[in-house]
Amino acid sequence: MHEDVVAESTVYAWKEILKKDGYAVKEGWPKADVPDILLLKKPRTYLQELIVSIRKQLLKKSNTDASNEKKRPMVSLIYVADQYDGWEEKCLEICMTARFQQTNSSYS
Repeated sequence: MHEDVVAESTVYAWKEILKKDGYAVKEGWPKADVPDILLLKKPRTYLQELIVSIRKQLLKKSNTDASNEKKRPMVSLIYVADQYDGWEEKCLEICMTARFQQTNSSYS
């Protein structure tokens, strides 16, 4: 019974709410917009520069003390957050508000 309700609900939503012809099952996968290459390039460049910086710091640290060779980390993890939380988010909001006010006041 559950399958009948789901199937009929889907057909109803497709035809009555979305006003589409045919059946949703026969439709192709939706086309995505082309990604903004410049938008994707900034985080990629940042991460590449960060990796180079980490490698230089590890090399410098390992060269300063020969006994650190055994303690040298073999793996580095970089976590990238989808969004900021807490105090970081609040700081970014303050910066954006200040920047917005500064930009708008220059056009007055």
